[in-house]
Amino acid sequence: MHLIYRVPLRYKSTSISLSGLPLREIGRYTQGLSLYRVTVEREDAMKDIVPIVFETADDVGVFIAEQMADLYKKIPDAITGVCTGESPKPAYKHVVRFHDAGRFSSERLRFVKVDEYLGMPLDDPRSCESFLRTLLIGPLGIPDERYISFDSMPVDEVGECARVEMECRGLGRPFDRMLLGLGADGHFAMNHSAAMLKRNAHVEELSGASRRHTMLDGTNDITRGSTLGTGTILSSKQILLIVTGKAKALPLRRLIYGKKDTSKFAASCLEEGNVLILADEAAASAL
Repeated sequence: MHLIYRVPLRYKSTSISLSGLPLREIGRYTQGLSLYRVTVEREDAMKDIVPIVFETADDVGVFIAEQMADLYKKIPDAITGVCTGESPKPAYKHVVRFHDAGRFSSERLRFVKVDEYLGMPLDDPRSCESFLRTLLIGPLGIPDERYISFDSMPVDEVGECARVEMECRGLGRPFDRMLLGLGADGHFAMNHSAAMLKRNAHVEELSGASRRHTMLDGTNDITRGSTLGTGTILSSKQILLIVTGKAKALPLRRLIYGKKDTSKFAASCLEEGNVLILADEAAASAL
């Protein structure tokens, strides 16, 4: 097994832990992948928000899947918050692959959809629901009673958010893992600047960046969404923030060095939680 550290000259390497495990000992998770540690040294950076950088997005996905498979074997009824978009696709692909190979059982696992577009039928291929059922929930055979999901066209939007919030609390403990992506404007889930102060599930107006997301290609009439609030998200035992692709290079830089904008709100909130940023080289290219 080959584990590589590459630390740019402008950065200083320090120690980091992953669920209490020193970085130098996590080779068993990487399966020979090239792994880079980037520690930001500048005073204006968010001290506790630094990325672990892999060579490719698929490498990030394998790493996450390895960690999830170990978690699911250790905690058979684990609770996972799951996001949508390009960033988590490789992770879901490899989680399903490990499941099919017998690495863990999904018979007791529980999942929670992080957000959903309002006004888009759940069976629309562009919906978050369709995304997750196609790539993760369906392949793992997760029944509805172990999957908490926002309705995309509820009669009572506020009531629907309250239902999801109560069902999350009814799980009896915080999420064991929360998988998030980083938005083009620095948001996570559908929580934008002011929404970072909303601790519970709520309806949110989509930002311009969110409305231009590739998942909404072909439609201009989706302007709002339902999302878990920062309180529920940040109470998770660990948050894996997935940042991949060249388009996320500036958002990641702003997250770490950002001023008083959406990215700074996100960074401030993320400092409250146990967050691990996992990026590929393309996303880390602006650091």
